[in-house]
Amino acid sequence: MSEIVQELYLQKYYLSGTGGVPVKCRKGVEIGYLAAKVLKKANTEKSNLVSLAEEVGMDIKEPISRCPDWNAIVFSDEEIKYVVYNACTSYVFGNKLLGML
Repeated sequence: MSEIVQELYLQKYYLSGTGGVPVKCRKGVEIGYLAAKVLKKANTEKSNLVSLAEEVGMDIKEPISRCPDWNAIVFSDEEIKYVVYNACTSYVFGNKLLGML
C-alpha cells in the first residue's frame, strides 16, 4: 500500500491509457457508477468496495475499523487509516476498471 500512496503523492497527472499523454483529473466519479457502466451490471452501482472488487477478480479485505464520522472535527488514527486504505483501494480498483474499457 505504501507504494500506491507514494505514487499518488508524486503524481500530479494521471496517464491516459491510449497514448501516455498527461491528463489532469478534473472530476470524481463514484466507483460504483464506474463499475456498473464498465461491467454492464446496473445492480453493482450500490455495492460496497469489497463486492465490486470481487466482480473483477480482486481479493481485498474490508478494514477492521469502521467508517469515520465525516462531521467530526478531529479523526482518530484508525479512522485516518480507514480513509487512506479506502482511497488507495479505490484508486487501484478504478485503474483496473479503466483498463477494461
